[in-house]
Amino acid sequence: MCKAWHYMALDHSALWCHFEITVRPENASYWQHHVPLQLSRCPPTTLFDIALGAVYPYRISTTGREKILSIVSGFVGEGGCITRRWQSLHLDNLPRESWPLFCVPTPRLVDLKVVAYRVQRMSLPETPMLQRFKTKNSSVPYPNLQNVTDLTIWTESSEEFDQRAVSEVQKLFKLRILCEGFGARLNRTFPKLEYLHLDEVGSKYFLLAFSAPHLKTLSLAFTGPDSYTSAGKFLSN
Repeated sequence: MCKAWHYMALDHSALWCHFEITVRPENASYWQHHVPLQLSRCPPTTLFDIALGAVYPYRISTTGREKILSIVSGFVGEGGCITRRWQSLHLDNLPRESWPLFCVPTPRLVDLKVVAYRVQRMSLPETPMLQRFKTKNSSVPYPNLQNVTDLTIWTESSEEFDQRAVSEVQKLFKLRILCEGFGARLNRTFPKLEYLHLDEVGSKYFLLAFSAPHLKTLSLAFTGPDSYTSAGKFLSN
């Protein structure tokens, strides 16, 4: 690449604000060096789209774990200066030790996806602009969902489903729940819900007190005959 194109690329921050990284033992050192460098090429007003995952052996070495945590720390920045510029964040299979690093506000975050996490507390204290949230095979307390319009919960047990948090969402437009043997229920009206997908939901009580007056699209897949009771009553309303 000639110098003119090189400098033009460096001045165009849109080329550097998107990250899609899968950390592996063989490339961890590269990303330790490259992430801070790429972040530094963006002006202070740039918003970031980050997809960060990890593939590592079941018994990861201490050094390998420290490298992953160092990469995550680079996306946080000193005092959370980078997290305030997150626009979308997708986390996949990161060590649970990385979660405390996300204990600073994320006021610009619009899209959050969490896959394969097992932590006791959610560390995102401020998500006023969050519109899309997806959790898959993760046990994490949910962030603030007050402005979320698109919610997907893909879980292995109803214990990972925060029934109260979902019931309090007022602006929900799309809701997808995938869970075998699901035992929870949603006892409320969703005034703006237009799309509902339920897959492997096994509780016959789940839809008994559920109402969505503006629902346009409904997709249901049940695990047993008892669930058809609630489905029938829901469809008859």
